[in-house]
Amino acid sequence: MSLYQFRRYLYRNFGKPDRIMVFFNITVGLAPALKANRIFYADFMKNCVRKPLLSAGVLAGLYFILLNDAICRLLQDWVTAFHRAGLDGAVFALFCAVLLVSIGMYFARSPLLQRPNADVSRHYVAPRTVAVTEVGRRNLIVIQAESYEASFRDADRFGRNLLKPLDELPGCSFAGIDPCAGVTWTASAELAYLFGAPFYPSKEMVRNFRRLNEAGQFMPNVVGLGDILKQRGYTCVAMQGHPARFHNFNAIFGGHGFDRIYGLDELIGRRRVPLGEWGLFDEDLFGHALDELKALNAAGQNHLVYIVTCDTHGPRGCPPPSLLVQKPHPSYADVVEHSAEAIGSFIAALGDRGYLDTTDIAIIGDHPGPSGIAASTDAPWETRKLYNRFVSTRDVLPCRKTLNQFDIFPTLVEFAGFRVAGGRLGLGQSGFSPDEGMSEATRAFLRAHAYSSATIYDDFWRMPSPR
Repeated sequence: MSLYQFRRYLYRNFGKPDRIMVFFNITVGLAPALKANRIFYADFMKNCVRKPLLSAGVLAGLYFILLNDAICRLLQDWVTAFHRAGLDGAVFALFCAVLLVSIGMYFARSPLLQRPNADVSRHYVAPRTVAVTEVGRRNLIVIQAESYEASFRDADRFGRNLLKPLDELPGCSFAGIDPCAGVTWTASAELAYLFGAPFYPSKEMVRNFRRLNEAGQFMPNVVGLGDILKQRGYTCVAMQGHPARFHNFNAIFGGHGFDRIYGLDELIGRRRVPLGEWGLFDEDLFGHALDELKALNAAGQNHLVYIVTCDTHGPRGCPPPSLLVQKPHPSYADVVEHSAEAIGSFIAALGDRGYLDTTDIAIIGDHPGPSGIAASTDAPWETRKLYNRFVSTRDVLPCRKTLNQFDIFPTLVEFAGFRVAGGRLGLGQSGFSPDEGMSEATRAFLRAHAYSSATIYDDFWRMPSPR
């Protein structure tokens, strides 16, 4: 019963995560999460411990009070009948067969036993083989907005557009970002946006993960957004309100061109601020980001700043004190609206300092919101489009109606003022490139099947050759 409740808890708050991704988050990120996150002690204990124990107590009480004698007599009659018919061995054999088949079916679905899908590797475009030329470089800020769905803009559902402060910013938006198979968690979204590929548990990953992690490396043979901009003179900074070790944030960014990685431990000493269930509140995180941007602009450095928010994290959001003053019992919609206002205020502060003349900002949802309280909860996970807004004072026009999560990588490179030959990097196609480097059928195939065994994923994780 506890396992069933745990399954419901995961599906309600995180969609349908792959079992290997659950294992990855538990083994890599659970300890730092527990350091700052009371949600594991409250919501998890309520749904996965107290409810099952209460239900088991009620059922046990009913059994002993009402059904004990009747069930015992029924079982005794069955056992006697099978024994007289000589079917004891047959029943035991059937039980063993069902158990073995169930175990076999479980492991047969394991990613490690799947045959490689040659089509996935064939469609992957290695960034180191693609010419990337400058056409007018810009500083770039990426705000990966926790659980931001496009449907948060639906006034009919919520009575108002929750993301109105962001829709009013100068720039453009795609009609939506389609979620991809296997990209259902914050960490997996970071990999899709940085590298244009999913986090797939390949055999080489299982073999080398511990050694690479100890060396501070993550997918060492992949070239990503930070690598490309770092090679062109950018200073790259990553920030989140969680501890930096949570979901391996420090290794994902630190091994791929990012000069500075800030998490809860690195930021909490700078200012005395209250902490939420997941770490720093977004408005305080943006305060630290503004300080960092002041220093970068004062030094005249081209920069990429990647910010991961968390106020709108499931299962109910993390309302900051400034919202609780206005609404002592805010709904999840109130938290989303307040989060959008915090992002809007941060961008307004950048504008007041004149930074928007040289800086573009991409606001991108990482995955759909928690089921049960977020928008479009009756729709399947993969049909719930993600929010996006590309903020710029220059004219930027989308070349396609929608993107998928793998498309974000080349789209961000071009948004920073570079031209990607053919418009393709990784498994994605730039939304700002007029080149039709990939058909819609191929994009649909990759969106649905990229999270499957492929030889290219083994290449990502091979140990670097000793120099």
